[in-house]
Amino acid sequence: NQIYIADNFSSPDIYFCAVQDGTLGLGLYSSTVFQGIYQDNIEFDPLFTDPVSGRGVQSAAPDADWSVLSNSPCINSGNPDLTGLNIPSIDIRDNERVSHGRIDMGAIETSISRINVSGTIPADSAMVADTIFVTGDIFVPDGVTLTISPGSLVLFDGHYKIDVKGTLLAVGTSSDTIFFRVQNSTGFSNFESTDGSWDGIYLNNGPNGANGAMNDNDSSLLVYCSISYAKTEGNGAAMSLVYFSKVRIEHSVIENNGTIVSSNFLGGGIYLEHSGPYINFCRFSHNSSS
Repeated sequence: NQIYIADNFSSPDIYFCAVQDGTLGLGLYSSTVFQGIYQDNIEFDPLFTDPVSGRGVQSAAPDADWSVLSNSPCINSGNPDLTGLNIPSIDIRDNERVSHGRIDMGAIETSISRINVSGTIPADSAMVADTIFVTGDIFVPDGVTLTISPGSLVLFDGHYKIDVKGTLLAVGTSSDTIFFRVQNSTGFSNFESTDGSWDGIYLNNGPNGANGAMNDNDSSLLVYCSISYAKTEGNGAAMSLVYFSKVRIEHSVIENNGTIVSSNFLGGGIYLEHSGPYINFCRFSHNSSS
């Protein structure tokens, strides 16, 4: 048994743990009934890097590598709300304990350096990595929430966009800004083409977009973000909001973006049409439109 409960006077509450065999790993004596709370736990193989074979106490255990592989289900699966918790700044190997606002299950943190993303986000998802490398357009459908972790660099491999019909949560902190950039900015100064740029963030709830389907979605948030090097052949280089007001932009920098000169469109930084977002403590500079 992973956890043995000898009597009904014991009622453990178990959260955010990796327990082999799940609730079947809880041993109960005779007529004992589990009376605690078992919530947000996993029963999958944690995928340790180099564990010992077998079970129980072994002499080789101290020399094993109990860190986890990059595809471990334990990564970023700890308690997402760290408010009021006395979390140490480093783990037992002196790694940063909380990375991108998330914590792992277990004693050793694993930082993901890069993930590649593109296409439709099928369900609520959190992108947690040092670099989120965008290799194609990203589409967030109605009813789906995409969360980008604090401190991430969202790096576009080409002229790709984030098209949001659901909810985008890009909430950084004062010490962990989220950056939206293009990988290769060569040619960005030529506003006759889209060279050296990415294609911005779109929230279109108008007749040519979601056509009102976004009305019941939660607000999209961009907090402590830096958005640069976006160019578009339409309205709104960095962001375009059409018939949608449930957006909050705070403590962010939107600079060095623009529309293509020949396109005759507007809003080098943000374009608003029938939209009233909340914009607070932001800086807009060096954005241009035709």
